[in-house]
Amino acid sequence: MPIITTTQIETAIVQPFSRILRELGLQEDALFVKTITQGATFFRQQNGRRLVPAIFSIDKIRETEDGFYGGFFINGASMDEIKSLLPKVQDPSLSSLPVQWFSTSRKEDARGLPKIMCSLKEMERLLSHPIFASFFKQRIEILADLPQASFPSLIASLKDIKPALDRFTSNHLQTGIYKVFSQQAGKRVPVSRVGGDDPEGILYIGQSIKLGSRLRLLAKSFHAPPPSGKLWQHGAEEIYWQCAAVQKRYPLENLFVEILPCRDPKQQEMIEISQYYQKFGEVPPFNGAIVKIKTA
Repeated sequence: MPIITTTQIETAIVQPFSRILRELGLQEDALFVKTITQGATFFRQQNGRRLVPAIFSIDKIRETEDGFYGGFFINGASMDEIKSLLPKVQDPSLSSLPVQWFSTSRKEDARGLPKIMCSLKEMERLLSHPIFASFFKQRIEILADLPQASFPSLIASLKDIKPALDRFTSNHLQTGIYKVFSQQAGKRVPVSRVGGDDPEGILYIGQSIKLGSRLRLLAKSFHAPPPSGKLWQHGAEEIYWQCAAVQKRYPLENLFVEILPCRDPKQQEMIEISQYYQKFGEVPPFNGAIVKIKTA
């Protein structure tokens, strides 16, 4: 099946679905649309910043004899939530549409990225139906109040991350950002920055489309320095192992990671680091480039 072209994405997806969202009450300046290879993602934006999760994504679109067909991704929703809405539509051609889970999770009550497989025409009909129109009106309003995302987050110790990470990544979206910080006696250790102290104590902000493998590598990298002559495994730990004062202030047993799944991790990482810089005048400590020092 032919892949949808850039021109077709604009005329068949961006224009009609932007119009529907405006009809649902989303103001023109509050809508941001990001075109992707096989579709588009629709965001609510506020003060020029995209709010995550996205309102919805239309992706994996192919042109068939009957028109365009693909996935209607409802970001940050659960399978149960979407499956409970479809029968209420009371239109057999819509209520019987297949719902799939875009992650490794098999738990339908988890929040992640369910997708409805259907044609673009069926997507338009769903969004225009009072049941789904009401659902997305609520999403549009709620997104303005969410600090990060409606995906579940996880805080785990870097020293023993595997059990918690295995459970989390098997139940939730695998793409997202993560933040390393230090904690003592249940309280975060503030970090002094040029623009003032960071009470959240963020040491590093990263992202991945494979959170499980990336965070296992991160944990491994902080457990021991790389063998002589070997490259750093992750990057966040480079400053850590080259400075004894940093290791003393932030021992491994006090290091934790906060995992925040999202649909567009590269974009969200850029937003988070930019906001950090604007607030503190520099990037998080372990995100900074290290000066190579020659030792005698």
